[in-house]
Amino acid sequence: MSGKICGRDFGLVYNPEFVAIGSVIKDFLNPDLVLIGTSDEYSGTLVKELYLTTCNNNPYIVIMFLINAEITKLSLNCFVTMKISFANELASICEKVPGADIDVITDALGSDTRIGKKYLRKRCKRHCYFDKLGNVRTA
Repeated sequence: MSGKICGRDFGLVYNPEFVAIGSVIKDFLNPDLVLIGTSDEYSGTLVKELYLTTCNNNPYIVIMFLINAEITKLSLNCFVTMKISFANELASICEKVPGADIDVITDALGSDTRIGKKYLRKRCKRHCYFDKLGNVRTA
């Protein structure tokens, strides 16, 4: 053992990506959120500066302790999965109700800023789920 202590003698950074298959480079260069989990302030600041010089946009960058970053990443994945599942279930209901139009309904729902349009309009034709890597798959 080296006797070195994480956060004092060296830094550790957890920086999960939020990219979609087919738009990885675009998503990396134009993120909505940059999540940086770190063992120490210095390491987190280095990664933040890297993003500030790399991104084409001005993303929201949040630096937090490692465990908070992991829970945030898992929570975001769960929330997006829940939103897709909700849209799929709503579409199933609309298919059974004469005159119901899923696009009209999800457009109205998405207009509420607490919900937003993202992931309501891009429903899967069949039931969707995320695989272990966070990719959207259909059942």
